[in-house]
Amino acid sequence: MVTLAFLSELRQRMRIEGSEFDSELKALIEAARAELRRAGIRRSCVNEEQDALITEAIVTYVKAEFGLTEAKERQGYSDAFESKCRKLALSSDYLEKKRGGG
Repeated sequence: MVTLAFLSELRQRMRIEGSEFDSELKALIEAARAELRRAGIRRSCVNEEQDALITEAIVTYVKAEFGLTEAKERQGYSDAFESKCRKLALSSDYLEKKRGGG
């Protein structure tokens, strides 16, 4: 679930006025969260909208995938998102604990 406050912050960071693209932005936020989960980040962390590192990763993902982002910028944002995922996955504060003895 994406809160209105988080969506509003994302719109501001993307320099988008109005709610015309809200459904696309919400879908991209959820996709970013799924990618963070796939990278091994705990679900409770991925959904924490007040965490600066998680928020920055999500914003970076949205910038990479959003339809209005210029093609030449997309790869840079995509690479930055992957880097953020790797860094988050190195931190025990964010990493999903392995089941069964890990």
